[in-house]
Amino acid sequence: MVQRAPLLAVALTACAPEAPPATPNVLVVLIDDVGVDALALYGVNPDAPSTPTLERLAAEGVLFRNAYASPVCSNTRAGLLTGELPIRHGFGDANGMPADPGATLSFDLTLLPEALDVGTDGTYAHAMVGKWHVHDRTIPEADPVVTAHGFDEYRGHPDNLGKRDLPDGNGESPYRYWSWRGDAARIVDGYVTTDEIDDTLRLTRQLPEPWFVYLAPHAAHDPWPPPPPDLNPAGVTASDPAAERYAASLVALDLELGRLLADMRPHVLARTTILLLGDNGTPGDVMGGPFAGRPAKGSVNEGGIHVPMIAWGRDVEGAGREVDDLVSHFDVFATVLDLAEADYPPPTSSVSFAGALRGADGPPARSVVYQERFEPSFALPAERTHRYRAARGARYKLIRYDAQPDYLVDLRTDPTEASNLLDGPVTADAAAAHQALLDVFAGVDADDDAPWAR
Repeated sequence: MVQRAPLLAVALTACAPEAPPATPNVLVVLIDDVGVDALALYGVNPDAPSTPTLERLAAEGVLFRNAYASPVCSNTRAGLLTGELPIRHGFGDANGMPADPGATLSFDLTLLPEALDVGTDGTYAHAMVGKWHVHDRTIPEADPVVTAHGFDEYRGHPDNLGKRDLPDGNGESPYRYWSWRGDAARIVDGYVTTDEIDDTLRLTRQLPEPWFVYLAPHAAHDPWPPPPPDLNPAGVTASDPAAERYAASLVALDLELGRLLADMRPHVLARTTILLLGDNGTPGDVMGGPFAGRPAKGSVNEGGIHVPMIAWGRDVEGAGREVDDLVSHFDVFATVLDLAEADYPPPTSSVSFAGALRGADGPPARSVVYQERFEPSFALPAERTHRYRAARGARYKLIRYDAQPDYLVDLRTDPTEASNLLDGPVTADAAAAHQALLDVFAGVDADDDAPWAR
């Protein structure tokens, strides 16, 4: 076996330029449609593929065991960028659903790059690569909507692949698609994951430090054509089952993330903190392990919202730690501001977990996580046709689908949520947990005044 030196150790051996920035570069990576069952790293699914880059980051950084995101992608992306609950940013569902094809993130909201600008007096440069997915899908491909929301530069395809026609009449694919390239949109021929890593590398070399880069790869969202041969070690073909093609896209992403870290300038990498997480759970048709056949992406069950999260880099102490603290995608907003030492108050729904990165003693930053999905997006409370919600404490979780009876589970003894504790004799502990989680629902409802409708 070839012995590799730790990435950070390699980086620190390089000569850095004078006067390094006082605060870190921050790279946020939001991978698509990847729940904890999809990675061998989490030990949930015995058939999940190995992802050596993510495993190496976890071994040298911190692995979060109890990280949560929204059930669908636009919901999570809007929450990450704003630090706000869906009732505040408006995206209750995935962008482009039939009920709301024109849903767009409001310009009245302050996004993370804008908060960095204000809180650091413009110290941070910032850019985005990849899937935006919180805009009106009728906007022309060349509309620079991402930079209008505060990023200095944007490179990538703003939507899911395959949703737009190309001039030749063919549909898009991960090998040919529209892409915004800094100053114009054009058709790109090339594997999308490779292009996204190339763009990220280019930006990390061009942006002045310190910088904040938000990388949102399209992988491992469908479609899943076989990756290029050099990124397809298992030799998966187009005729293989969907689960194998899905895993191949995830392995290809892991290989390209490894290339990103290997090719970044060592002194820049040494000054960078990486936060990587999933945007929602794994699609049901490719989900494996104990969650197979259970509610998946789109649900507020564990299969829909329990996602991987790894932190690595300059501000992460204690290699190989695993953290059981509850964390949410909303918390990325406050955490990035904390790492940047920004003088800007995050929304109350966003709680910094920077202390957990540094191994600080003390209680967890949050005692409960709340996630929900409602349809259609940007609907007033009385106009929503569906609402799925979940609140989880350290042990118990409350689930409610529309007007169905409440479903309470003890995740310590029932991680797949097979049994409703409210169906049988309810212990005093379970009853107290039920009431506490009902209070969380009530607190959200009290703030549910649809600010975008004012």
